[in-house]
Amino acid sequence: LLAQCILKYEAHKAGAYECFLIEDGLVTECSSSSAFIIKDDVLITRPLSNDILPGIRRKVILGFAEQAGLSVQQRAFGMSEVYEADEAFISAATLMVLPIVKADGRAIGGGAVGKYVPRLREMYAARLRAEAGL
Repeated sequence: LLAQCILKYEAHKAGAYECFLIEDGLVTECSSSSAFIIKDDVLITRPLSNDILPGIRRKVILGFAEQAGLSVQQRAFGMSEVYEADEAFISAATLMVLPIVKADGRAIGGGAVGKYVPRLREMYAARLRAEAGL
């Protein structure tokens, strides 16, 4: 994972929180998180394979998608789809669901948090509260 650590450091030096990892023109994941986009009520993320790490939050988020009103496509996507997405977000053990409103200086979804990402984040937070007995 040394390359991912270096890329995360380089992203921070450039003023970004995270960076997309690209292989053969397609997003695999981010340096320390799973990548998701939403377009036309469809949640899109790369399918599990040896090309990505299976994030611990990823499976739960995919389970919440239908409850949130989304269908799911597990397929590869490129940065052009990221730029044209209605919403984008990342997920990792330390951040649950974090919206992305800009990539490479380009606004995603008009540069504002959309309607699904907050819903998914709240669903996840509610699950964690319930599991903790709160």
